[in-house]
Amino acid sequence: MDPKLLTEDGWKAIALKFKVKDKDLQRALSVYETIDEDEPDDQLKELATITRLATNLKRDKEIAASPPVVKYLTDLLSAVQAEQREIAKTKAVAAKIAAVTQKKADAEAKQRGKEDDEEDEEDEEEEEEEEGDYHVKLVAAFQKLKGAKDAAYQFIICDAKPHSAVMLAKKINAKHKDELSKVAGGSKRFLHVGTVRFENGKYNFAMEKPVTGLARKLQDSIKHFTGKKLPILVGNETAEDDEGAAAPAEAAAPPKLPRPDLATAPEVWQGTRGLLEKNINALKRAIQAQSGDEQPEFLAEIKSDLEQLNRIVAKLDGRLADSLSKAKGIKDPAGRKAELQNSKAILAGYIQYVKSEPLIDLIDTNPFGVKTNLKPALIGSLTNIAQAIG
Repeated sequence: MDPKLLTEDGWKAIALKFKVKDKDLQRALSVYETIDEDEPDDQLKELATITRLATNLKRDKEIAASPPVVKYLTDLLSAVQAEQREIAKTKAVAAKIAAVTQKKADAEAKQRGKEDDEEDEEDEEEEEEEEGDYHVKLVAAFQKLKGAKDAAYQFIICDAKPHSAVMLAKKINAKHKDELSKVAGGSKRFLHVGTVRFENGKYNFAMEKPVTGLARKLQDSIKHFTGKKLPILVGNETAEDDEGAAAPAEAAAPPKLPRPDLATAPEVWQGTRGLLEKNINALKRAIQAQSGDEQPEFLAEIKSDLEQLNRIVAKLDGRLADSLSKAKGIKDPAGRKAELQNSKAILAGYIQYVKSEPLIDLIDTNPFGVKTNLKPALIGSLTNIAQAIG
């Protein structure tokens, strides 16, 4: 779609060139350009006005005798229909995410309402923690974390060979340290104090300075003492419950871009698209994980709506990288210049889309704890490529 179609200047140029007497359509396009993207209902209302005015102009006998004007109006109406569909899709996805967010907020409010009762039960739970064998108490602690939403325990690790040991409790005290030391063969090397929660399908061990490799080390320790291979998260590393492979748990941060260079520009854009797809998929998984206790019908509906996020990747396709690669391989200066003009046109379309797509901002401000960083990554990459093209 030509980005100038839904602008006052685009129509004004055509009207002047072919001496079309019109002020209403020009005014409607001007109004549409001033409407904020956060007001989709106003956008749709003005688009309906534009449709009516453009359709009436096409029916005018004088205009019907001017093929270039008729073609412009036809393209304008097609652009309006495309814009209406995009706005409707964005509204639908926003509504669904808002519904999930509201459900999450309601659940958190309900949980806060139970906190007073839970505080009264803490003393009893701490007494229960003191009873039983180490491995039995460890399994029970993990089960409680998984079963109680937003529950958190303190943890402490005793470093030892061949297996370190970890203790979980509402509050770690001297008695816990004594028991942990005995389990660890008398070691007194206590380290890595922090809190652990069950979040997004993993036991998240949070500490001020996460230690590389600790996720796998904890998983091995827990399996040794309990026979259970649990999914563990420490910082940005995970040890999965199936293959135990370490992998980043959060959405990837935008990479540091190289100096603007036409030779590397295609790879920069392909890398950005890969980051885009990866972080959108990370958000999908987070939403699905936090909606896991909903009814099957609701989950199916959420899954369908989440597929709408794929349209961002589809819009920001591989055409730019293909055009830049083609230009790079052209020896003839005139041919190379012509292909770079094509690259610039594609780039301009991408930039306008990134600026006008409200779904990108909606994703970046999601309440599900996933730092997608889509907009800064896209703007940084497109600016880098624009500088490379010159």
